[in-house]
Amino acid sequence: MKSISEILDHKDHRPFPYPDAAYKVYQEWHEAIFLHWELPVAVLQGMLPGGLEVDTLKGKAYISLVAFKAENSRIKYLPSLPIISDFLEANVRTYVIKDGIPGIYFLSMKANKTISAFMFRSITGFPYYPSQMHHDNQSFSSYQQQSKDYFDFSYKVGPLLSDKSELDRWLTERYCVYLDKYNKFLRFNVHHEEWPMQQLAIRDLRIRYQLEGYTLNNPQPVLAHYSPGVEVVGWLPEFLDI
Repeated sequence: MKSISEILDHKDHRPFPYPDAAYKVYQEWHEAIFLHWELPVAVLQGMLPGGLEVDTLKGKAYISLVAFKAENSRIKYLPSLPIISDFLEANVRTYVIKDGIPGIYFLSMKANKTISAFMFRSITGFPYYPSQMHHDNQSFSSYQQQSKDYFDFSYKVGPLLSDKSELDRWLTERYCVYLDKYNKFLRFNVHHEEWPMQQLAIRDLRIRYQLEGYTLNNPQPVLAHYSPGVEVVGWLPEFLDI
């Protein structure tokens, strides 16, 4: 485990500076699986609140499922409580830009612990809800009774990506999250070292997520990544005008 100062010292890979203020939260994201699909810009724009713009690369827009282990989540100076801070997470996100700063917007967030989903939804406002999940080194699955959202797949991790493409970095090196709340936008800044990425083979994927005006049920992502993980620091949100 690296010190906070070591994490903060590695910043040349960022597309914009992190805040001058002291960080407030810490979390680790382990054994992360990224599945990416290309969608029409107009479809994704329809899922977003007014004031956020779909971010694109070479005219193309993307949506991603990211599933991982969250561990050691804690507020600065306080210890982590494993019953709350360690959980499985699966989120569906898209890529946005506001005021020239690229980031992420979450369309769905699931956690395998009810208490973790409740606490993080209450504290941050992000749309965390509990879901039944299973994860091992060969498979990942999630099913939520209320929404009927689900995915399951098996996977095999391949070699390290020694030469990442522009798209690899564009999809993964994101350092803020936007949330619409209180008739404002909140921008949550985060920082971590560049994701170490490995090739990933996905098998027997089944997925269905009912999103705003769109059902994600395409079994063939255009790109998939695996990462052993990163250590993350975060800041209190900035409040932005809609």
